[in-house]
Amino acid sequence: MAEDTDELPPDLIQAVRQALGYTEGARWARAGQAWSELVDLALDHEHLDLAREAANRAVDALRRDDRPSATLQVLRRAIALADDEDAQILQQIQLAACLLDAGHLDLSEQVGREVLSATAPGPLRALAADTLAGALLARGDLVGFRGVLAQLREDASGIGVVSADFRGAQLDRLDGRLEAAAQGFAACIEALEQHPGAAGARASACAELGELALLQGDPDLAMGFFDRASEEWAQSGRRAGLFQIEGGRALAALASGATTFLPGLLDGPVAYAEERGLPLLEARLRMARGLCRYAAGSAAADADLQAAILLADTARAPYMAGRVRYERHRWGLSEDLDELRQACDQLSGNQPWFSKATLALARALRHTDPPEALRLAGAVLCRFTAMGLHAERDIAKALVDELVR
Repeated sequence: MAEDTDELPPDLIQAVRQALGYTEGARWARAGQAWSELVDLALDHEHLDLAREAANRAVDALRRDDRPSATLQVLRRAIALADDEDAQILQQIQLAACLLDAGHLDLSEQVGREVLSATAPGPLRALAADTLAGALLARGDLVGFRGVLAQLREDASGIGVVSADFRGAQLDRLDGRLEAAAQGFAACIEALEQHPGAAGARASACAELGELALLQGDPDLAMGFFDRASEEWAQSGRRAGLFQIEGGRALAALASGATTFLPGLLDGPVAYAEERGLPLLEARLRMARGLCRYAAGSAAADADLQAAILLADTARAPYMAGRVRYERHRWGLSEDLDELRQACDQLSGNQPWFSKATLALARALRHTDPPEALRLAGAVLCRFTAMGLHAERDIAKALVDELVR
């Protein structure tokens, strides 16, 4: 602690010991509440240093408990109490990250840009750039993402270089350079193997490899990556990460042809995301549960998918919303071509999924508008070939051959 607790008033000593006990026991919800209450108590006694430390510890505990809304409240107090410029910058970066978790993507970008422009070159600016990149990626702002990635590469040093490489691999995936993306994520994992505190970062890279394997039509490989990601998230103690992987595992099971993945296994994760106020995680999990429900013959399937679309649209997360709209069409839950066109528009910066949605639109138009279907199929045929997505390439080629006869 910042102060010798033996010199504190008795009520402060008791409050500090209680908060420390919850923290040492990893009881994050109680720890967050205890540290938050200690801020007020310390201020009442005019112990400003203790109030600052209590606010920072409350932020850490609430973030570990995946409670972005509660974290935002404490963060604003921590920022107001800060008397050190670097500490305030770090708290502003945390604010942008919490806004992203809470689905406030526009505000997250705004805060991220403000702190990036106000921070001198160095590790803190690299962290600010990485956080801003996450918001821009969720918003589908690929132009902004490229610019911030260039800034991140300029400022990153030491272990921070891995963050730049991770974002670079994400850009490769979005641009359809799937093999380069896979190599980039694998290199990130290798670079972090000797860093015990990097379990969450390794988990994120493993999850990306799982998503790539699904894109490339290898659900067994995807499941292996998701299993590794689950182990890493368990080590880091972040339940939101674990639940995100459960959604990936469900999609991998469906892609392998399984119809026995019980949708009920995702009830807990969906409820967790909803209760914690994590809309993007909830949207992904509802998509996965909805598809599992459909495969199991449940009438509740489309309610999940519609809820996922609403969550993603409300957060202004086009890649997520477009993906769900495409999946509704692919699984036969929607024949609305306008919705499929909207999916294509929302996925336009995400080449692999944009190409899949465009191929679906071409197939839907082959009888009513053959010239347009041929144009679309010809365009994605080239993209699938370049991306190495052979199954989709063959479908596109067969459609082109059918339409030119």
